Amino acid sequence: MKNKIGVALLASLVTTTGFAEEKQNEWSGTGELGFVLSNGNTDTQTVTSKIDAVRDGEEWRQHVTLSGSGKSDSNVRTAEKYFAEGKLDRKLSDHYYLFGLTNYEKDRFSGFDHQANISAGFGRRALEDETMTLDIELGLGVRFSETDAGDKEDDPVLRFAGDFNWEISENSTFQQTLSVDAGDEGSVYKSLTSLKAQVTDDISLKASFEAKHTTDVPVGSKNTDTTTSLSLAYEF
Repeated sequence: MKNKIGVALLASLVTTTGFAEEKQNEWSGTGELGFVLSNGNTDTQTVTSKIDAVRDGEEWRQHVTLSGSGKSDSNVRTAEKYFAEGKLDRKLSDHYYLFGLTNYEKDRFSGFDHQANISAGFGRRALEDETMTLDIELGLGVRFSETDAGDKEDDPVLRFAGDFNWEISENSTFQQTLSVDAGDEGSVYKSLTSLKAQVTDDISLKASFEAKHTTDVPVGSKNTDTTTSLSLAYEF
């Protein structure tokens, strides 16, 4: 029963990303494989993989992220984390849109059996020029969580997010994303900073730093997790 929320959210993700529109573009994105050094609830070296895909149409934009990581030392699992997210944007104009988002995270070393979010709201492209874009979003949602001890919590949240992209040169790009899910029972802050350098037309080298801070965590767990990674990315 404890995975019913996760199953429902993943089913919603599939439904969301299966939405069709008449003049839809093809999927594009990156697949990554890299080495990670983690500090926080997980202090270990591990291997991670990630798929990040976007389909951008005239009226709708779909975004899917899937990632997983894990490591075993002497046949003992020391790191195991999975994340899935689906997002659907309904474009209102060149600069305004509505969004719906659902995600699910399972991290065996966080003190939580799982954490999940469903949210919806309003987005605006606040900056767009030849080399830079900035999207900001504000919405409402619900955060679902269950600790390893079986304590369940459903908490309404106010969501704020930002996504900044900068094409530094023809061969290098910088990205900074931030999100805050603030609720009465605690807040979750996430930051992802990445720098990508193109090696060939399809292959790039990517360095990233990810931080997650949870204000209310189970006893014995740390509030902040950080992940520093260097990976090879294949673009499709």
